[in-house]
Amino acid sequence: MNIIIDLLTPLLITIPLLGYFSKLQRDLARSIHPTFYKILLVPGTAIHESSHALACLLCGLQIKKITFWSGKYAGELGAVEFSYNPNKATHWIFLSVVGLAPLIGGIATYNLVAHFAGTALLPTVHQSLQLTDSTSRLLFREALKAAWLNWEIAPTMAISLIPCIAVIPFSFPSLIDLKLAWKGCVIAVLVLMMSVTAATLFNHTAPLNTLLYALQGLIITQLIAMICLSLMITIGLLTLATIKRLIK
Repeated sequence: MNIIIDLLTPLLITIPLLGYFSKLQRDLARSIHPTFYKILLVPGTAIHESSHALACLLCGLQIKKITFWSGKYAGELGAVEFSYNPNKATHWIFLSVVGLAPLIGGIATYNLVAHFAGTALLPTVHQSLQLTDSTSRLLFREALKAAWLNWEIAPTMAISLIPCIAVIPFSFPSLIDLKLAWKGCVIAVLVLMMSVTAATLFNHTAPLNTLLYALQGLIITQLIAMICLSLMITIGLLTLATIKRLIK
């Protein structure tokens, strides 16, 4: 069960941090200028809702209505209405995918930008899959090392990461999204625990461990990349907000 603990612990640490950064970035954008906030909000919300819609399609859930932007600047910014069966355990799993889709969309956006820029300031999915160490501590260290090794290309990447500024602040799932996702996440963890137990009893742990280690490396490094990216965006927005106050 150690591998499951190693897999879940980073999630419990990094997910709240991403939520905090997401709210802080939106508040900073508002404080800089309402128009600046609107410029970030419209594409950010559209990608957020598009992530939900794509997840619905992949899970076979029927979409009733999509609102990429409600026209509001607070409260419900957009929505995807879809049908599902609350009595089906498989649909609970689907709801977890739909609920967490914006976070995956944020990660996908960064990786696309890094791909087209031809280089990466932070670890990409491809780099993440090459990290197969068995402990979270070492994975954190390797991911951070990969993130800091490329800082000499920071000016170039800073320009290429501009599209992420409109996506990352809106890539964290809302409270409604998290309420949709929690049951499926619990089921996924229980299934994972039962699989590890069964593999241990029948002495076939090697294939499962290999898969879990790869998954662990992917999740940890990508979440660290998102936190580093969120921190960079937060520092940039904080700098702009400070300059505005000084000018006043």
